[in-house]
Amino acid sequence: MSVAFTAFLRHSFVPQQWLKSFIVPFIKDKKGDSSNMDNYRGIAISCITSKVLEDILINKAGLCLRSDERQFGFKSNHSCGDCSFVLKGSVKYYLDKGNREMFGCSLFTKLLDAGCPVYFVKFLRHWYESQSMVVKWNGNCPAPL
Repeated sequence: MSVAFTAFLRHSFVPQQWLKSFIVPFIKDKKGDSSNMDNYRGIAISCITSKVLEDILINKAGLCLRSDERQFGFKSNHSCGDCSFVLKGSVKYYLDKGNREMFGCSLFTKLLDAGCPVYFVKFLRHWYESQSMVVKWNGNCPAPL
């Protein structure tokens, strides 16, 4: 696995099956109103091997990054998929409002400025730009988000 993960990082490659996550609604309170969407939270289900790589990336990123207490992606006990989903939504929001300078390449530039290796940032960017998520409801999976 080490050789494969190193090659993935060096060549900015992520296997196709790792790029897709399923968001499964999970009821918070079984005694609560199951028709109320506030009684649900989404759980992102991803390939287990990608989760192993995420743990490695968290350790590697920890060498060059510090995070805010409100950050939840690329952080122990938090999902990268969840973070990326929220990030994509935020980016779309600002781009739709015409604030392209809000995102652009600045996130990845900040990673480089923080001392992250170029190959590491290129890998993260590829993973970010290539991933998709699908909400799975009653066994049905519509088009990716």
